[in-house]
Amino acid sequence: MIPDLDIYRAANLLIHRHGADAMIEASRLLGITLERGDHEGQLLWRRIKQAIVVLQAHVKQNGALGAALAAFRPSKTANIPFHTTPLRLAEPIARGWAA
Repeated sequence: MIPDLDIYRAANLLIHRHGADAMIEASRLLGITLERGDHEGQLLWRRIKQAIVVLQAHVKQNGALGAALAAFRPSKTANIPFHTTPLRLAEPIARGWAA
């Protein structure tokens, strides 16, 4: 099971990349996993969608991500292993890579 921290990092990355459309993008990627019958991918994207809701609610309430969520902000120098980042696991799907 992928740790919650990685789920929130992936959700924050989607928010960073897609802004207000982050939930739409996550829903699109969830739809791809549904079409392919990828049950693990479905669980992953449902968790990421829930994290997007939490992060966006925090922003709406506080006006900014704040110090508590700064750890989830994508960093150019972050050294996150490829296999532990949920969004990277799903990037081949996002690019239309056929399984």
